This record gives sequence, structure tokens and C-alpha cells, in this order.
Amino acid sequence: MGLGLLVACGGGGGSEPRPGAGAGAGLADHEIVFTRQDGADGADLWLVRPDGSDPVRLTDDPGVELMAAWSPDGDQVAYAGGESPDGPFDLFVLDVRSGTARQVTRTPDRCESAPTWTPDGGDLVYASRDCATQADGIFTIPVGGGQERRLVAAGSWPDVGPDGRLLYSAPVSGDPWWVQRVVVSEPDGSDPVDVTPQRFESASEATWSPDGGRIAFVAAAGDPGAEDVESWNEEVYVMDADGGDPRRVTTAPGNDHWPPSWSPDGQHLVFSADGVPASGEVATVDLETLVVTALTDNDVHDLLPAWRP
Repeated sequence: MGLGLLVACGGGGGSEPRPGAGAGAGLADHEIVFTRQDGADGADLWLVRPDGSDPVRLTDDPGVELMAAWSPDGDQVAYAGGESPDGPFDLFVLDVRSGTARQVTRTPDRCESAPTWTPDGGDLVYASRDCATQADGIFTIPVGGGQERRLVAAGSWPDVGPDGRLLYSAPVSGDPWWVQRVVVSEPDGSDPVDVTPQRFESASEATWSPDGGRIAFVAAAGDPGAEDVESWNEEVYVMDADGGDPRRVTTAPGNDHWPPSWSPDGQHLVFSADGVPASGEVATVDLETLVVTALTDNDVHDLLPAWRP
């Protein structure tokens, strides 16, 4: 679904080491980073092993840090953050070993989100929208900072494949806000191709498999226009990179969504499993057996996981 639901969750960021800085040192087996929202106005990044054991808090800032994405070498995470849940939101890059973060974007009137890395680790690709009008697009910026560049005029939830091709969700003009299409384009946003399987009215939040041969995405099995969030019943699907052979891989009540992230071997996905606002867990699904395993189980909202490459 749309990014506005996540922004309502609201991140902070800075250039100084955080409390518990260096918590990531020696945690190479903690392969999954996720956001834990344990209050109305705050959320932090956590790490956990793929079996759900030994969760470790990675950040402890005021505000919210969310939508973390691993660098290709697995040493850093990019994330969206801001001091107020109402925005604006900028992008930050955190060194997992030292716990030190640095700010990459500085846009006082925009809400940036959903960062992803280019294969060489040199640039971030992300969604950026006007915090007031909600109009969004997809941009890129060097990881070290510099001039941003627009790639797509209207789109959200970008992901960059191993060959550099761009994958994103595109709105459909004239349709309700929740109608999205999965689009593949060249790295610069040119030559967009709609790869949404024909039987889906809407699909979004797509991610490339590690080898670029498959795409995971989210689509509603219920009523995506309903006011009752649980009635959307969003589920995770996997298809070929050209949109062929779509297969549903989750079947639980409520919503399984917010970009599924692939394991390095391409055999599992990790995703957010929730049914009502401010309540959810991080879970994995085995793509062969379709067995779903909850990695977290508590009274707070765990969401937006990403698997270390």
C-alpha cells in the first residue's frame, strides 16, 4: 500500500555515535534489520537472526528510523528518518559496526523514503514526495551526498536489480490511490515496462530476487479500498521477472506486505505480517514449502524487515 501509512509511524539521525554505538560489531549472523515501533512517536532499528533469536537494538534516537536497506557489502544500512512523525524525512546511512550515522539528504519540505542501493554501493535510489501534497517521484543521490537527480516523475517503492535495472510501483492516472502497477525500467528510468500479471488490478512493493530472475510483490486478496485495514488482506506473491507465472506464497489473515526482502540464496522472503494498525510481526516464508515462521512475537509493532545480502 501507500507510503503515507508508514509516514504516520514517523526518524531521527545524526553524525554522532548513538547510545550503544558499535552494537553491530560481531553480529554478522544477525542478518535481518527491521523497525520496531514501541510508542506513538518513536521507532528504532533492530537486528535479529534469521531464526528470530537474540534481537539487538541498533539505534536509540528520538523520532523514528525506518525502511532500512543493507548496502551491497552488508556493512551499512540506509534508512529514512526525521525528528517529527509528521515529516519532513531525510535519508541517513548508518555504519553497523560503529553505530555512527551520517545524513545524506537535506530537504526541509520533502518526505524521503524507501531507500535502496545501486549494485556498486555508490548511490541510493529512493522515493521522495512533497510532504503536503503527497506528490511523489523516484530520485537518486550519491551515498556520500551531492546533487539528487529525478529518475521517475511518479512512483514509489523503488528497488534496483543486480544488473542495475529499476523496479518500482507506478500509480494509474484517474484510478483510486491504491491502484498501482509494477514497472521495470532502465537504470535511468527510461523504457518503462508494466510487468504486472494480467489478473491483478493492482500490485506494488516489488523487489528483485538476488539473481534478478524473479520478482516478489504485494497484492490485495481482499478489498484494498476498505477503511478497515485488515480487510485489505494483502499477500505476498512471486513471479518471473517478465511478469509470468505469478504464485501466491502467503495465505494468512490480515496483511503480509511492505516490501518482501529476499534471503541471499533466494529461498526465503522476510516480510511484515500484520492485521491492524500498530500491531505486527516480522516473519519469513520458505518459497519451496510455503511454511511461514514468525521471527518476532510481542505487543509492539515490528515491520519493514530487510535481509543482509
